[in-house]
Amino acid sequence: MLLSERLLMLRKKANKKQKTVADDLNLSPTSYQRYEYGSRNPSINLAAKIADYYDVSLDYLAGRTDIPNWSMEFLSKFTAKDDQERELLRIFRSMMNENQQSLLDYAKYMKMKDQDEQKEKENIG
Repeated sequence: MLLSERLLMLRKKANKKQKTVADDLNLSPTSYQRYEYGSRNPSINLAAKIADYYDVSLDYLAGRTDIPNWSMEFLSKFTAKDDQERELLRIFRSMMNENQQSLLDYAKYMKMKDQDEQKEKENIG
């Protein structure tokens, strides 16, 4: 998706008029209109300001990703939380597919075992 298409989509999603967005960004309505029509591209500084205005990343604004905002919460779902997880992931990625599947099967077994032990503790306590 092109920057101009993103601008139009974001503005409509925000239910704003071009003049309102232009005023909010301290631009002339004509300048903003040119960005939205694709006849001009904003400077990197202005693009960053527009991205902040719509609370999206520059990559999203430029059409490089379909994820509007790479927040830390979102990123944490895809990153290891500590050295132990990083090591496990490094080992897993270095294994052949068949061995990866065996490790996954074992991990599922251990998870079930943990759940059973937790239930047992809850029943005792």
